[in-house]
Amino acid sequence: MHIERDGFQILSVSDWKTHAGPKSSDQWRCGRSAYECASAWCSSGTPRVPEEIQALLDGHPDTVGCRIVSAIPEHPVRFDSLRGEPRNADLVAVAECADDRIAISVEAKADESFDMYIGDLAADAVDRIAHGERTGALVRLEGLVAALLPPRKQRAPKLGGVRYQLLTATAGALAYAIQEGAAKAVLIIHEFVTNHTRDDHHRRNSHDSDVFIGRLSGGAFGHLAAGNMVGPLLVPGQPLFADVPPLYIGKASRHLRTQET
Repeated sequence: MHIERDGFQILSVSDWKTHAGPKSSDQWRCGRSAYECASAWCSSGTPRVPEEIQALLDGHPDTVGCRIVSAIPEHPVRFDSLRGEPRNADLVAVAECADDRIAISVEAKADESFDMYIGDLAADAVDRIAHGERTGALVRLEGLVAALLPPRKQRAPKLGGVRYQLLTATAGALAYAIQEGAAKAVLIIHEFVTNHTRDDHHRRNSHDSDVFIGRLSGGAFGHLAAGNMVGPLLVPGQPLFADVPPLYIGKASRHLRTQET
């Protein structure tokens, strides 16, 4: 398995920081997601797949035996034609499984939230429009909702309570799989529990991912537990994607918290 970005091979955490580090040095801290993601993949000085991610793949019948052969950190993926920055995946990877090619997108999380709630994002966009500002936020949101979510069923969570970043991460995972010609798209939430994270924030993120899974699957799945992957999920696709591969979403957790003295 090899890791590279922009033609530079990444063998260590130091290489990762040099070639794929965050824009702000404040984000590169032990116990936070950017650093811990790099450490999980490169801490030994030789790239390796984190045990919890391999276990996640082996725990689902559709991905058991898959082996990741290459990965790219901080990889931009564009899922629509609107202006603005593309979706930036914390890491993308390609895995081989029998005769299948599987595209994996990783969203690394310490205890940061999954960005704004859609209700707040929409309200903010409307306010900006009312003040004469131009924004494509509502057009992008409309495309994401149409492409990814089935019609809301009775008692299903309202759209306003879904976290926006989970929508864009899913769209990015599908776009990357299509670009790679992969037979399956996998989105993995890689959680890091450290001395610098809070349990109540982890519980919030777990709740938010459950809300999203429930809405994305039309109620077929309601909980995304650490170590589990759900799928296949078949999303509408249009207007963003003409043909979409089956989608799988999983959660892997790495516990790094030490006993306080």
